[in-house]
This record gives sequence, C-alpha cells and structure tokens, in this order.
Amino acid sequence: MTTRARRRAAACFLAFFLAAGFSCASSGGAELGKPFTLKVGESASFEGGKLVMKFVSVPEDSRCPKGEQCVWAGNARVVLEVSKPAQAPQTVQLNTSRGPRDAELDGLVLKLESLDPEPSSSRRLRPEDYSVVLILGQ
Repeated sequence: MTTRARRRAAACFLAFFLAAGFSCASSGGAELGKPFTLKVGESASFEGGKLVMKFVSVPEDSRCPKGEQCVWAGNARVVLEVSKPAQAPQTVQLNTSRGPRDAELDGLVLKLESLDPEPSSSRRLRPEDYSVVLILGQ
C-alpha cells in the first residue's frame, strides 16, 4: 500500500470514528413532560436547544446489589449539567433515595425516575454501563 493510500485510509477511518462518536453523544430533542433516557456522556435538548441537559456521571452508587439482602436500600447520586445559550452551565445532582430526587430549573422540575442497571455483587459497574430516565416538566 502506498503512503498516499495509507493516508486516505487513515482519513476515512478517522472521519468514520468521529462521526460515530458524535452520533452517540446526543439523544437529540426531548419533550417536556415525557420521560427521556440518557447514558453517561449523552445530552438531550429541549425547546429547540434553549435548554440542554447532559448526563455527566454517577459519583456514588451504594444501592443494594440485586439478589442481596441489605439493611438499607442504599443510594445512587447522578450528576447532570444543564446549559442555556449565553449562560454558564449549571450542575444538578439528583439521588435515587437519599437526598433530592428532583430539582427546579427556571420554573420547570427535573425529576429522576430511575437509574439502571442495578448493582450486582458479581460485577462492578463501569461509567458507560449507566443510563438514567428523567422527566422535565411543569
């Protein structure tokens, strides 16, 4: 393979890789009052991009593993980043059981419906395993 052919193949691979990465990074438009799902790193936009919500991380997950008996249910905390045009992003933290499950955002309420998957005693969850179901409404 010539140097030019290698460069062309590398450029095609890079273009494909970038396109695949960007298509996975956004779940697109979401509707007020309807549940929407995000994986870590994904974003959803509302009202034509006037509000963008990104699922940043799960810094705490002490929920009782599936199939185990625990003294308490535990808690998972999710971190979201909410952005509006020409404003600094706002960090919002929601909890599955201990602490706030919802937050007010300029007259709208963001509610954490669920966080999946449930922990397992046989497998450690990685950040990319998580998905969150949220509702943004009145």
